[in-house]
Amino acid sequence: MLQLKRELLRSGPVAMSQRNFRQLFLRAVLVLASAAAYGAGGAQSQEVMTVLPVPGAGVDAARVARDIEEIERRKGQGVIVLPDQAKAGRPQPAVPMFAPPGVIDLLMKADEKGIPAGSAASNGCNAPIDHPDDGYVVDCRTDRYQVSVRGTNKSFTDSSRKSTGAAAFVDYINPFSEGEGGGTVSFGYAGAHYIATFECDSGRGDCVTSAEADRVVANFVLCGFGNKCVERGTELIRR
Repeated sequence: MLQLKRELLRSGPVAMSQRNFRQLFLRAVLVLASAAAYGAGGAQSQEVMTVLPVPGAGVDAARVARDIEEIERRKGQGVIVLPDQAKAGRPQPAVPMFAPPGVIDLLMKADEKGIPAGSAASNGCNAPIDHPDDGYVVDCRTDRYQVSVRGTNKSFTDSSRKSTGAAAFVDYINPFSEGEGGGTVSFGYAGAHYIATFECDSGRGDCVTSAEADRVVANFVLCGFGNKCVERGTELIRR
């Protein structure tokens, strides 16, 4: 974690806006989550952890397409087709997008100019913030907490490992981890890494239970790189 700590210090007071701080915080949690997924076979010191893309790592886009095609073929889950006229107004993230259903409702309303003004306020969700070289962030608000989903194509390793290229495509899902002011659920799919962060309005961590967080994540919709999405997308994660 030393390298990440140095990045925080280099950011300085000017760069540390609320949005930048949240992204750095989510990045820190993703480091720990990915380290837990890849390091289950042996303990690793946090002092040697580095935040680096694994050489040759990437998202298995062909697998994502196959998974969605298979769902269409057997019709085991709902398939959502986003309207063609909304393509120009849709985000184009570097990873498949897992998001609460309310975000997909917004995308269904989009046209070539984007999502109509006022639509976000009507269902508590905001339009995805696209990071073309990395991934995306989406967030939705309930009456007790806000859930933010961050997806990234970054892979994480530590300096003691010579090669972790094969691990880049390992799926995983970690149990709800309760923390001060909320909690997180992290998971990986087709080479991309995700974290759902629950932030309690009360500032305490008692606004969401593990069972409720699991239900929220289970209901995430998965959108591939085209215009097709599937309901309950986390069921595609190989466990």
